[in-house]
Amino acid sequence: MNYQNPRLRDKLAAEYVLGTLRGRARSRFVRLMTYDAGLRREVGAWEARLAPLADAVPAVAPPSRVWRRISASIGGSPAAAGFWESLGLWRGFAGLATVFVIVLATMLVTRPPADEPVSTVAVLADSKAQPVMVISWAPQASAAQRQLKVKMLTRPDLPPGKSFELWMLPGGDKPPVSLGVIRGEPTQSLAVNAAASDMLTKIAAMAVSVEPQGGSPTGLPTGPVILSGPWVKMI
Repeated sequence: MNYQNPRLRDKLAAEYVLGTLRGRARSRFVRLMTYDAGLRREVGAWEARLAPLADAVPAVAPPSRVWRRISASIGGSPAAAGFWESLGLWRGFAGLATVFVIVLATMLVTRPPADEPVSTVAVLADSKAQPVMVISWAPQASAAQRQLKVKMLTRPDLPPGKSFELWMLPGGDKPPVSLGVIRGEPTQSLAVNAAASDMLTKIAAMAVSVEPQGGSPTGLPTGPVILSGPWVKMI
């Protein structure tokens, strides 16, 4: 293996920082770093690049069931549930922090250098915290470029006669806002109007629901929410 190959060195440094480089490969990489100052610098660069991503994911209060178990184990009384506990949709966000960092970092490692910059990202996961879809928003230079990029990591099952619909979740008591129907292609773009574009800088999260074919007839989610994830501004 040619450890002087710049692309390989960058890939190994990224995997080392992520913790996905394991076993003999990791031990060999650690030995290489002891006498290769350039490799140590690449590792430092990846650490500086990825560490802030974990801090960018908003904190979420643990579900009430966690407090109940703690209370039962110590003989105390359960803490009162807060606002986040009142919405089951938000309960999985805490567990998505690690998923978000790993998926996003993998995208950074594997994407071609010529890709356009990304300013905000949502990694949407299912009820088992498995990442399914990545929504990205690049800096917008003009109205013609107001587009969300959608990348399917896996393809969820869609019942016949139904459509997937993407929603912005502003948070608080504000209702979800539709961003349109998602097609079945692995990668696609969704046009965003000026009003939605302005909202994208302020929302807390995104979600996908199953709706009648063509989208919700009411302007609000009518079917089950199958995916959700925090909307995170990149550093």
